Amino acid sequence: MSYTESPELAMHPRLQVLVFVDTVDLAEIEALRYGNGLHADDLTAVHFVVEPDHAARLQERGALFAHETPLRVIDCPDRHLVRGAHDLVAEVLNEHPGTRVTVLLPRRTYSPLLGRLLHDRTADKMARSVSRVRGATAIIMPYDIESRIARAAAPGSREVGRVKEPISTLAGD
Repeated sequence: MSYTESPELAMHPRLQVLVFVDTVDLAEIEALRYGNGLHADDLTAVHFVVEPDHAARLQERGALFAHETPLRVIDCPDRHLVRGAHDLVAEVLNEHPGTRVTVLLPRRTYSPLLGRLLHDRTADKMARSVSRVRGATAIIMPYDIESRIARAAAPGSREVGRVKEPISTLAGD
């Protein structure tokens, strides 16, 4: 193909979107909204269980969204999330030949100092591992906590749960 020819875009018969979640918060909800906007054949929230009590609480809270997006819970007793993510994507692709898998990894961003203290780069490692699987794509979705807090304090904002969120953001813009 020369530089003047248009590239041929491959059509895939099926798209499965997996949103890796650890809690139910605005970052995860935003990732689910984005995944829904991809018009996938299947959209599934996935939680890798490291702590069973935390997973049980997540399932209770996730029940609020179950009518829209199912929550798949995967045991990960060895705490090796990167391998769990890789294995899940490979399993989905093996079970559904011709499928493309997109993994969305919500990431909360903080100020540089706080971010270094709170973030261990697990999402980066998971994305790198998933992206090595043929037919899979991983997208890290940053969610800026500081700007959301600033907007929540602004006039005209509306409270969502315990966090205020501007009405325009709730509308999905």
